[in-house]
Amino acid sequence: MSKVEEIMSRIESVTDQMIMDLGTASYIDLADFVDERDQWITELLELHDSLDLAPFESRIMRILEQDKLLSAKMIDFKEEAQKTIQKFQAAEKYKQVYDKEYTLDSVYFNKKK
Repeated sequence: MSKVEEIMSRIESVTDQMIMDLGTASYIDLADFVDERDQWITELLELHDSLDLAPFESRIMRILEQDKLLSAKMIDFKEEAQKTIQKFQAAEKYKQVYDKEYTLDSVYFNKKK
C-alpha cells in the first residue's frame, strides 16, 4: 500500500466513523475529528506535489459529500451556542435593571429612636 493510499484510507476511516457517531457526537468530538483529519490532509497535500491524485478523485468526492453532514452538525452547534449566549446576555440585562447600584451619599440613616 502506497503512502497516499494509506492516508486516503485513514481519512476515509475517521470520516466514516464520525458520520456513524454524528447523532451522539459532542462539539468536542467534532473538534477532535477536525483536528485529526486536518493533520492527515496536510500530510496528503505535502505528498500531492509529487503525486497525481486523479486515481483518488471518486474517494475524495465521497468524503466531500460527507462533509455536508458534518457542516450541518457544526452549524447546529453554532446556533445552539448563539442561543445560549443570548440567554446569558438577556439575563445579565435584566439583572442590571433590578440591581441598581446606590452610592453611600444617597443613603439616609434615621438616628432618632
